[in-house]
Amino acid sequence: MEKQRKELRCNCDGYFEEQIIQKEFYYPIMMCKKCGHRVFTVEQAKQYVRLDSIHEKLKRKRKIIRIGNALGVTLPKALENLGIKEGVLVSFQQLGKKSLKLVIG
Repeated sequence: MEKQRKELRCNCDGYFEEQIIQKEFYYPIMMCKKCGHRVFTVEQAKQYVRLDSIHEKLKRKRKIIRIGNALGVTLPKALENLGIKEGVLVSFQQLGKKSLKLVIG
């Protein structure tokens, strides 16, 4: 079995290190410290595809529904991949006049 490399080298002779990037969601990527070139490892690419799929389902607009005297919103089943399921506690943080952040756990 081939010995796994500890450091990946870029064409510019720099070294790649893992960075967390935020576009529409946070995801890991390998970035060259010297020139800024970005590449995915196989595992990072799989994680990105999975997160992108979930993001596509989340960005669809949903209607607020009434549940007894409370208001609610349904979440896509794909969120179970992130550990979100019935019975998990969530909290909300107000970010602005018309925006909320859902915090799981």
